Amino acid sequence: MKADSSSLGPWQFTTWYLLGLTALVAVACSVGVTFGWGWTVLLLVSAPVVWLLWHPGRRDAGCVVLAVAFTGSLLLSVSMHESYPAWVPCHRNLSFIRMGLLQYHDRHGCFPPPYIEDDQGQPLYSWRVLLLPYVEDQKIYQQWHFDQPWNSPHNRPLADQVVDIYRCPASPQSNQPLTDYLAVVGQGMAWEQGKSLTLDDFADGLDQTIMLVEVEGSRVHWAEPVDLDRATMSLQINGPPGRAIGSLHEMKSRWSSQPGANAGFADGAVIFLPERLKPGEVEAMLTRDGGEQVDRERLR
Repeated sequence: MKADSSSLGPWQFTTWYLLGLTALVAVACSVGVTFGWGWTVLLLVSAPVVWLLWHPGRRDAGCVVLAVAFTGSLLLSVSMHESYPAWVPCHRNLSFIRMGLLQYHDRHGCFPPPYIEDDQGQPLYSWRVLLLPYVEDQKIYQQWHFDQPWNSPHNRPLADQVVDIYRCPASPQSNQPLTDYLAVVGQGMAWEQGKSLTLDDFADGLDQTIMLVEVEGSRVHWAEPVDLDRATMSLQINGPPGRAIGSLHEMKSRWSSQPGANAGFADGAVIFLPERLKPGEVEAMLTRDGGEQVDRERLR
């Protein structure tokens, strides 16, 4: 004899109900992958409500379904809240800095040098100081003494102010006047000591050359004339903290997540570099005139 939904006791389900619930979860996951997980939350909550309206006699079991769906949606929302902010704001910061560099180039006809030197060739302060007006921080820039080092009695109180655009929000030290975004300086790189390069110097192509990288644990003061030295850095993504491109967050893909770090290219794009990249591939993206070509679509 067939089981009629009206003859079922409290908390009992037919096979069709269970199959329908399974199908609902599968559809919700597919919707989340295609259109975003916010739609999954909406679907998981709204579908049981509609089911209750159509089956007023099964509200006992329906309440259980609704409670399970609501709990799952809440956990999914918490998971989304904890994971996404780890890399999205960092990506935005790098994009903003890259746009600032392009605006600097438009005004001066070149990119800034890695650092400013005094008459004796001693480093005074970083390119990040010169970029302040282009990343909406005029207050510090207007008070800066450009003939003095970053840690002089006058400049040091200014340098000790936190510049949020130079900090990754996921960094455990985001409230300190440090930077998580560094240039890679060296011969053939996008930055060379004592040089102010132009867009014409990027023979490999702007879309093939990294200008800025995320560095977890850099301990570099944002105004300090220090960046990654190509000769001493590690080419392993998430290598030794402070000496390699790296971060504390992961990029969420369709069905998994992968560790890595953000990098800003000379054309203004910011791309997440996965940890699986080989040192040779990283090297190819760092050089501006090495003749290598990298398929950026493979990084996505």
